[in-house]
Amino acid sequence: MFTVGVFSSIEHALIDAIFGSVFSIPMIFALYQYSKAEQRFWINTEENTKGNIISALMDKVPELEIEKQLGLARAKVQITKDCNQYTVKITRVTADEQESFKNTFSHPGQLAIFIEQYTFIKVADFESKYA
Repeated sequence: MFTVGVFSSIEHALIDAIFGSVFSIPMIFALYQYSKAEQRFWINTEENTKGNIISALMDKVPELEIEKQLGLARAKVQITKDCNQYTVKITRVTADEQESFKNTFSHPGQLAIFIEQYTFIKVADFESKYA
């Protein structure tokens, strides 16, 4: 009698584990996919519009480059596209230092946010130069 009770509880635990896995794996996959920062639905309409402008300009020209000065500060932004990846290189120069950095994005809206966050160059500046 005791062995029947042990096997019954082991079978019950095994069935619980299988059902738990079957229902939790798709949920974990969905949460992983939607938690990526570079998703279109995580950015607002204005940022999507700016991204669409950059994407349209990149369809016409293989590389976008703009340099702008504001007082003693100067910034230069270069954007290239390789397949579905946008690469941006930013150079910022102030009176006493120069720094350069680059980043890669799969969504142009995130690229627009990055440029406007780290420089005083706006997407409208690219639009007026390349449109």
